[in-house]
Amino acid sequence: MFPEFQANFLEGYQKTVYYFDKGNTRFYMLNSNYPGEEHLISDTQINWINSNMNSEKRYTFYFFHEPAYPTGAHVSSSLDVNKLQRDKLWGIIDRSPNPIVFCGHEHNYSRRHIDHNFNETIAGQTFLFSQSIYQVTIGTFGAPVYLSYTDKKNVDVPPIPQYHFAVIDLNSDNILVTVYNLNGQIIDRFVQ
Repeated sequence: MFPEFQANFLEGYQKTVYYFDKGNTRFYMLNSNYPGEEHLISDTQINWINSNMNSEKRYTFYFFHEPAYPTGAHVSSSLDVNKLQRDKLWGIIDRSPNPIVFCGHEHNYSRRHIDHNFNETIAGQTFLFSQSIYQVTIGTFGAPVYLSYTDKKNVDVPPIPQYHFAVIDLNSDNILVTVYNLNGQIIDRFVQ
């Protein structure tokens, strides 16, 4: 279908976990809902990311369905169900060059930054995050929107219950993300 699309797939995930490069950016597509591995990014996926990290890339994009740090209705039904796995994943993301994370699951738009304020020790493992990384929830794809807002830590844009889409401009100096509602009004714009 797309002969120019050259993806590198992780075996065993039926082509649902892969990465590809476009210019100075690496894009990872991960599966947070694989049968038997719900509400987590497995060690298999985490190890695969680690072995395929490219420090020569300027930016790294991550996409997965469930947020690592939900803000509302899906607190305790996202990657936060298994905090140890979540923090292992975020530790890898934190070591990536200029990472940004896009997710869905919560039926609204929100943006928060994950940084050292989320450092913690779980089961004897200490997780120290050094970067400030945006987690952007683009969550109004085919379901009713809702506003539920319970976890406010480091939230830059609280949940907005509007259908929306994002336009991402990759520039040599930065990433510009502009989020529009369906009337074409900008509801968020930020530079990474």
